Amino acid sequence: MVQLKDLTDYYIKTERLFLRQFDTNDINEIYLSALNDNDVVGLTEARYKSWDRKNVEDYIKDTNDSGDATLIGIFININKKPIGNIRLFNIHDVHKRAELGIMLYDKSQWGYGYGFEALKAVCDFAFNNIGLHRIEADYYKENIPSSKIFNKAGFTVEGIFKDHFFKNSKYTDSIRVGLINPKGK
Repeated sequence: MVQLKDLTDYYIKTERLFLRQFDTNDINEIYLSALNDNDVVGLTEARYKSWDRKNVEDYIKDTNDSGDATLIGIFININKKPIGNIRLFNIHDVHKRAELGIMLYDKSQWGYGYGFEALKAVCDFAFNNIGLHRIEADYYKENIPSSKIFNKAGFTVEGIFKDHFFKNSKYTDSIRVGLINPKGK
């Protein structure tokens, strides 16, 4: 099985995308701007921070060097343009599970199915190459795009954490979803 430290050697290819470990060389102005754009991060925990190049670089390095997480960049095949990322984190070697977060930060690429294509590819890779048994995620109840993409990718709702997030002066629920490796590894 692939070890996290070896992910820098792997590329995941789909019909329209390629995915690989995201690194500091992939930071561009669209990414930096998106991390401070409420349309992009308003339903994520990233909204609590003001992002600049230095703390984005630190975040990427800390994630990829942690040993139990990796940040995977989503790139369009045709022009190699980075449009988003998927973070696998809290990867547990014994229980063979991980948590996942996805963000398409390039708003000009929303609505084309890239998020689903990338999510499906990363889940398949995590099950077949890393050896995970389970992937889980959560999202704000209001996050309809996340609801749709996780449902389409085969995730099932496993729980609702009432009043889990505080946003806009009120509490909102967290929807917890999970996906079990269909091959039962």
